[in-house]
Amino acid sequence: EWILENKANQPTFQSIRRRERSHPVEVVGKQLRSMMTWIKAKEV
Repeated sequence: EWILENKANQPTFQSIRRRERSHPVEVVGKQLRSMMTWIKAKEV
């Protein structure tokens, strides 16, 4: 199943990734990280 998913350019994985990106915890986390000026972008 994993091999077939990857051969097909990961449609299920990418769909889940897009959906999770808009989850409230991700949205709030992004806002909070932007306020933490002492954290370098590479560390996040």
